[in-house]
Amino acid sequence: MPNEDFVTMTPMFITGLSTNRVAYNDPGVGAGSEMTQRSNQWRCQLDFYGNTAAEMAAIVGTMIRSEYAANWFKQNNMPVTPLYAGEPHQTTMINAEQQYESRWTLDFIAQFNAVIATTLDFMDSIQVGVVAADLKFPPENS
Repeated sequence: MPNEDFVTMTPMFITGLSTNRVAYNDPGVGAGSEMTQRSNQWRCQLDFYGNTAAEMAAIVGTMIRSEYAANWFKQNNMPVTPLYAGEPHQTTMINAEQQYESRWTLDFIAQFNAVIATTLDFMDSIQVGVVAADLKFPPENS
């Protein structure tokens, strides 16, 4: 472990918030694509270590709930939108040297809208023919 204060992030799980939404991209020439999108909620556990662990956890827990955080993620092109944070709580740990380490933990919950693009062929033109229904098709050689 580092000798100074630090934070670790542990992704916990992803929960789907919506059914799939589909959009199509037909460039007119060549293969197009189908975009499948689903809104998801992402939960991440933040663990703060060191002498200022409690203060850092309180600051982050407060700021995640602010408009500042939402704007910061957007301005820095982060693919998530912060929703809320759990309350910081003390989770002191015993290290390998059997010493108590100051640790505070909180959950950070955000939303992201995953988009999966798959190749899709589009038809630009078609030729339609008529076949009599009472005949065998294709005709057999007699």
